[in-house]
Amino acid sequence: RRVHGGFLNCSIFSTMSFLSRTLTSTPKLFRSFASTASRVRMMKSADEYRQTLDAAKDKLAVVYFTASWCPPCRQISPIYDNLSQENPSVEFLKVDVDELDDVAQSAGVQAMPTFVFKNKGNNVDKIVGADPKKLKQLVDQYKS
Repeated sequence: RRVHGGFLNCSIFSTMSFLSRTLTSTPKLFRSFASTASRVRMMKSADEYRQTLDAAKDKLAVVYFTASWCPPCRQISPIYDNLSQENPSVEFLKVDVDELDDVAQSAGVQAMPTFVFKNKGNNVDKIVGADPKKLKQLVDQYKS
């Protein structure tokens, strides 16, 4: 079947077929960026942050402190989203430091991105900077 005008004129089946072939032939790391499902919970208030951590006190919670203007944050966000999909037993939170500066200050955040690892309610580790390998390593280390 001949298609004119690119994707705009493609049938839904042609588009789905293309995406299916592309995603199954693409390495896992890049497939994750194409995925839209994320388990990351964006915190909208200090109360929501406290309540979410209280509810997750019996498991690992990773808190990602970020800012919209931070280039390293934009680079690591898709990786963080992917980790949330791969680790359903872990709670993944995201805090915008410009919106919840009181939460960021109470957590001792001084640079972005910062990842705080809380296991059973206690701070167990922290990463300052965008280090995907270290992030994955610590999630794997503390989730069990």
